[in-house]
Parts: sequence; structure tokens; C-alpha cells
Amino acid sequence: MSGLIVNKCLPNEANDSAFFKQRKQLEDGYKEEIQQRFKNQSKVFVPLQERDIASMEELRALQPYLTI
Repeated sequence: MSGLIVNKCLPNEANDSAFFKQRKQLEDGYKEEIQQRFKNQSKVFVPLQERDIASMEELRALQPYLTI
């Protein structure tokens, strides 16, 4: 395996409610675990999008994140 894509990552601004603050803390722990377990692989963290990706145009919009 040459790389990992971690999808639907909460943005740093997601701390504006108790719910999202808790979710962000959990996610940050998972990200740290990913960093430790997969030290030798490249990693891309794709932020949560407003909508599910359902078209080629929307997929192309993610291209900057998917360049490993």
C-alpha cells in the first residue's frame, strides 16, 4: 500500500458546538493513530464536504486533496 485517503475529516472550525467539539476530539485521536500506524505511507486527509460526491465534476473538485 502506497498511501491512505482519510475522508470526511471535520474542519478545525467544527468546534462551535459541544457535539462537534467532542467529534473533533475523537477524530483528532484517530488521526494521530493513523499517523503512528502508517508512518511509511503517504496520507491525505480530505475534509468533509457539504454534499456527498455524486458526480465527476464534484470528484474533480477534490483533485487537489488526492494528489499523493
